[in-house]
Amino acid sequence: MKKVKCILEAGFIILIASLFSSCSSNLTRNNAEAMIREKFHLPGTETRNLNLGFEAQYYSIDYDKLENEGLLVLTKMMGGNIDHSTLTEKAKEYAVGNVQNSQVQIKVAVLEFGEITGIVEQKGSNIAEVKYNLVRKNITPFGQAFKLNEGTISKEIIFTKYDDGWRIEN
Repeated sequence: MKKVKCILEAGFIILIASLFSSCSSNLTRNNAEAMIREKFHLPGTETRNLNLGFEAQYYSIDYDKLENEGLLVLTKMMGGNIDHSTLTEKAKEYAVGNVQNSQVQIKVAVLEFGEITGIVEQKGSNIAEVKYNLVRKNITPFGQAFKLNEGTISKEIIFTKYDDGWRIEN
């Protein structure tokens, strides 16, 4: 009888342990947030590609505003079209890297993690869709030229469950 009782207790302990391990294999909001923060280096700087060449006139950026604020020097052709533009010393604090092929990455805002707004797990396929918010703030003059606004940005991302845990896809 003692042997049967020991076997039942061991079985019960294994059952409880497997229940706890299966519960912990769910993707939690805290785990998803930590992985999103790590992958996208949040809080961090939002950048955009700024075209300094002839094609600049075809972008919906307010180049004249940047020139008026002392951030760009515009060289215009006859007729007023932009031939090329150059970053001023004042603008270089916003540049990320060097100008390459008439383009430069430029700081436009700060992005912070907001919150996880939902997790939908597809159990059969070990995939979870996570919806979350970022908060855009501290818009730079370049961000204003790109017509960015402070506020909440809704995003979603796919996680896949592997044998060692959840990972962000892409």
